[in-house]
Amino acid sequence: MNQVLDQRLRDMTPELGAEPTIEDILKFAHYAFEHDGLNTPESLDPFTVLERARNGEKMRCVEYAIMASSLLTAYGVPARRIAGFEAKKDEFNGHVFIEYWNNDAEKWVMHDPQWGMTPYIDDVPLSAHELRHAFEAEKQIDFQSIPSLRSGVDTREYADWVRPYMDVFDTPGVVAITDHKSLQQHTNEHRFRLSRSIVVSAKVADIGPSHLQEVSVEQFYAPPLQTT
Repeated sequence: MNQVLDQRLRDMTPELGAEPTIEDILKFAHYAFEHDGLNTPESLDPFTVLERARNGEKMRCVEYAIMASSLLTAYGVPARRIAGFEAKKDEFNGHVFIEYWNNDAEKWVMHDPQWGMTPYIDDVPLSAHELRHAFEAEKQIDFQSIPSLRSGVDTREYADWVRPYMDVFDTPGVVAITDHKSLQQHTNEHRFRLSRSIVVSAKVADIGPSHLQEVSVEQFYAPPLQTT
């Protein structure tokens, strides 16, 4: 972790205080800006995202995930971006959310900062992989929103909307904040993939960076090297 850059991001968010809770950070990221699925910043580092958000700019799910995961990491919580894809016919539609390491549950937990949603079953938070299987098993999923979520968002609507993006997961893993990265650099960071099935894995094998590696569930969900 780059402590200088982490401190710089903390200094840019004084409203979070010295020791914000995970909930504080996720709420901040959710409210930092409004959504625009077509606006792509020239750089995807969190400093640029934060500056553009404070200028009133709307951005994509990608930037929501960068904001949330970078702030969590800066404040000592391992976090990673997850690109979830829908693989059907010749289409490959995607949505980006995050997973962060929950010390209490001792697991990776999914959170969608664009929507402010976290999936639970019986009060236990789920990873993206667990959510995928919960959908497949038609289990009752409780999507809990962060406090004071923007009005008009229905959890059933969200469940129907996010379900197709459970086919394929790509992630760059737990990474330190880095300054001024290009879109291509961020794309190339996606080194690990977890597909819903062997069929889906074969179908998407040629999509993404050439070094993208399909891994097992155990590899994909290994604990971070350091938790705090």
